[in-house]
Amino acid sequence: MADIFKDLTPDESLANDGVWFYFKNKYGFKLKSISKENKVWNKSVNAFMKTNRIESLDKMPEWLRKDFIKIFISCVVVDWKGVEFDGKPAKFTGDNVLMVFEKLPQVFHACMEFASEIDNYKELQDEEDLKN
Repeated sequence: MADIFKDLTPDESLANDGVWFYFKNKYGFKLKSISKENKVWNKSVNAFMKTNRIESLDKMPEWLRKDFIKIFISCVVVDWKGVEFDGKPAKFTGDNVLMVFEKLPQVFHACMEFASEIDNYKELQDEEDLKN
């Protein structure tokens, strides 16, 4: 039999250090988990929701989306690789990540989905496994 707590709890160091996620098997984003193990994320999101009187992130008004993305970037996105602008490697900065997430919302949504999946933070995985 499997221990439900062990099976459904991410590795705390992986959740807080981040693991690599590859969008379209090409663009790497190192992401921390958005589980309870990421205390900075939880504190920031709770404060954001309280300040803006949001009951659920699903009910977040569109005009708050940029602020929410900024919180995600500062609390979850650790690094990137393989990202270029005009054929040159793009420097990893909050402003550059924000620009990518705003212009390519599918990248932001994929990163959110990856960071919310507990299994991605269970044990260190080979980078090739994460590309698939």
